[in-house]
Amino acid sequence: MQLQSMSENRCITESYVHAEILNEWILTYDQVSAGKFESYLREISFDDIQIYEERFVPSIFQRGLAKKNSLCIGMFSQLSNNAIWLGKNITGHEILSCYDEGEILLRLPENSAFYSLTIPFNLLNDHNLQYNHAKYGHILEAQYSEIFYRKFTQLLNDVLKNSHLIQNSATQQQVKSEILALGDDFLSVLNAHHQPIRVSNQKAQNVVKTVCEVLNDNPDYCYSIEELCHITCTSRRTLQNCFEQITGQSPALFLKMMKLNAVRRMLQYSSTQMTISDIAAHWGFWHLSQFAVDYKRLFGESPSQTMLYKKSKLILC
Repeated sequence: MQLQSMSENRCITESYVHAEILNEWILTYDQVSAGKFESYLREISFDDIQIYEERFVPSIFQRGLAKKNSLCIGMFSQLSNNAIWLGKNITGHEILSCYDEGEILLRLPENSAFYSLTIPFNLLNDHNLQYNHAKYGHILEAQYSEIFYRKFTQLLNDVLKNSHLIQNSATQQQVKSEILALGDDFLSVLNAHHQPIRVSNQKAQNVVKTVCEVLNDNPDYCYSIEELCHITCTSRRTLQNCFEQITGQSPALFLKMMKLNAVRRMLQYSSTQMTISDIAAHWGFWHLSQFAVDYKRLFGESPSQTMLYKKSKLILC
């Protein structure tokens, strides 16, 4: 049993670097509140079990897919305000779960901290996972999760705090046994008390996902609200409600934030041949003076400063 990866508590100043460290996931982190990006990440993986804690200073909208053939369990260790998970408000000690490339749509408030535990299906006892996947993409409410919340947060924090000890094979085996036992107990309770996703929540997820996909496929096109309503087969009011339910923002504001984050990633990855105006135009920003104002308001720096920092490779605190 070998230690697969270990990342100490790192201070990160770019969202794409945060995502790259968690390279076995398909995740995008979009900053949705004003200020400099800053995050912290502790991570350890062994025997295909992964544990990490991530902390964010700005508010973040996280989207992507769960790891394949795995159960992913998450909980907040710090919340300054409500989070939103798949359209459901998270207020404290609820435990979130997703599975086998299930959808991830998570709005994190400012100054939040989140634990994640991923366990491959083949290490878990038979809970009819292969037949009941739909049960594992939801929330275990605080009335049932409190005892597991305390046990999970204590265990995960102990492992991350003493990650150097996990290099010992005997310690790894003991930790693995504790994790799997707790995971199996959690699944038994989740089987009995899971809350299926409401039809309205599922529809809201699908609407937001569709709009994000359309935007990625045609980044330079400026879709009107009417066009987005036509694409998603919704009314203006329904479109508004769907976005507020999943992202906490209006469609227009969220798409603007998403595009600004995409520009920032391109500025950080772009070749020297691409100018700021080229990249802005690629994402549909034609009024460059307004784009520059909006960009600086969100990220606390100008687009030219982002390119300058890229050249000097200032990505870690």
